[in-house]
Amino acid sequence: PHPNEVRVLAEFVQVLADEMPVFIISGNHDISQNPTDATALECLSGIPNVFLMERPDAHVLNIREQFVRFCGLPYPTKGRLLTQEIAKDVAPEQVTAMINDGLRAIIQSFLVHQDPGDINVLLAHGSVSTAKVGDQPRSLAHDILIPLEPCETFDYVALGHIHQPQQLTHNAWYSGSLMRNGFGEEREEKGFNIVE
Repeated sequence: PHPNEVRVLAEFVQVLADEMPVFIISGNHDISQNPTDATALECLSGIPNVFLMERPDAHVLNIREQFVRFCGLPYPTKGRLLTQEIAKDVAPEQVTAMINDGLRAIIQSFLVHQDPGDINVLLAHGSVSTAKVGDQPRSLAHDILIPLEPCETFDYVALGHIHQPQQLTHNAWYSGSLMRNGFGEEREEKGFNIVE
């Protein structure tokens, strides 16, 4: 993002954080393939009441006498895995399979720590194989895929990455994008989700 956009984002997040906890996970446009590069969200770290998740993480908050557990699954980049020894001389489709297996393991680790009576929310950025992707044809076959089967016990799964708003399961939704980002989105309803 342009530095002016980052400044507007930081000002907006500060206004929200003065009123409520704010959880932010990084998406594919917020991070570089190079793990040593700065990210677009670094300007938000250190703001009180803002929980920035650029790596898988979980936070439990007491909100109106109810414990709510927020689990964050930011967008996984192939470039970061490719810098590690485990991915040396591995075919691209094998790298994708390794990341998909890793995502499933991370979700399983979130499930292990769920406490009965708590509300559990998963915030995730990525593709789901059953998602509809606009009017223009696009295959998700080579995408990194978030598995929804292990997410059944979450009370709500908030998904980002696919621009078309849609419900995928009883508890999983893409809110979509606020703006039309291509001609394939010209007939899509745009907006956001408010979940109580």
